[in-house]
Amino acid sequence: MGLKEAADEIQKEAAKNQRREDELRMWHAWKASDEHPDKLEPLLHSLKPVINGSIRGYIGKVPIQQAALEAEATRMTIKALRTYDPNHESGAQLASWVTSQVRMRRFVIENQNLSRITEARARRIGDYHRAQTSLNEKLEREPTAHEIADHMSVPVKMVQRLSREIRPDILASGSAEDPFLEETPRAREVLGLIEYELTPNELQVFELLTGRNGKPKLKSTSQIARRLKWNDSKVSQTKDAISKKIAPYLYG
Repeated sequence: MGLKEAADEIQKEAAKNQRREDELRMWHAWKASDEHPDKLEPLLHSLKPVINGSIRGYIGKVPIQQAALEAEATRMTIKALRTYDPNHESGAQLASWVTSQVRMRRFVIENQNLSRITEARARRIGDYHRAQTSLNEKLEREPTAHEIADHMSVPVKMVQRLSREIRPDILASGSAEDPFLEETPRAREVLGLIEYELTPNELQVFELLTGRNGKPKLKSTSQIARRLKWNDSKVSQTKDAISKKIAPYLYG
């Protein structure tokens, strides 16, 4: 090895050590903030190569969208960060610990069949949403299943099935018995992915609506407002914002 190669290796090792120190510092800052999302973001950005490496072998080879793979790998990364112990006798580096914990095989096996939605099916869901919106504007009321079926030229039973599957106002409706019913595999899949696209405020409301991440599941806007010490209007607006982010995944 020549002098230049040796110098390059030393520089690479120094950069790697600096990155490890920075990641450990960010991890401590995140934990000290009671795991605030703003402190998590830079740490996840630094660990992006680990996340990308865990899904690289699946992209384009399984019928699961890359965004879904990335979201699941990110979820596993966050779980690994919560269980990391820098004082453990094994002395594993943070990135090495995350790498050992992010295992995508089981997720891929369980979800690849769920993701095999044909193009015709996806178009049908979009057609349903457009028909509902068009008739709502024309009739100035919520259209019936028969009216939507006539508009789409499909059987009423198909419309009824679509209506059950893609609950458009599932979060926005404060009068529902449960603010987010995980009734279908598609809904469960969307719920599992959407939290990584939410702002810190949206994530707080989402967790209380769904009971995720160890939070209690609250049924009403008022209950959430009391819990967060917000007014009802702020909670309603936040729920609407979450619904708009969820809608594209449900409608196709």
